[in-house]
Amino acid sequence: MSDRTESKSQLDFATNGQKIRAFEFIIMFSIKNAVYVAITQVGVIVMGVLAAGLCYKAQTDMGVRFPTAYMLLLNHAVMFLAIPLVWITVVLWFRSLPDASDDLKNLAFWSGVLLIIALVIFVFYADVTPWFNIMWNMAGDEG
Repeated sequence: MSDRTESKSQLDFATNGQKIRAFEFIIMFSIKNAVYVAITQVGVIVMGVLAAGLCYKAQTDMGVRFPTAYMLLLNHAVMFLAIPLVWITVVLWFRSLPDASDDLKNLAFWSGVLLIIALVIFVFYADVTPWFNIMWNMAGDEG
């Protein structure tokens, strides 16, 4: 089979002097993309902590007991900020390995995207639950 026939079936094209096949998974891992993912992770955590603080301010005067996920987010915000730091450290370590495959680098990058999704779900759950599960402290019920 000639190169021309194979070229048509694979839809090859050149980008910056490198030949990329259209049907192959393009590597999304670069330091720039990793930094964007880490900044997004930090942004999700910061927005979650700010929303938790707003909820705490609004509902503390009403005598509401807060769920565990909410209190974890509110009281351990610094611990949550360590998550993106650990993630980007591991990802950059994988990038520096000379024998790391492209699949491993892709897995490291997409794990950060999955971590963003997990953080969004946790923050949403922690910040929305107090508004729907109001557990009132009644006077004389504190014993």
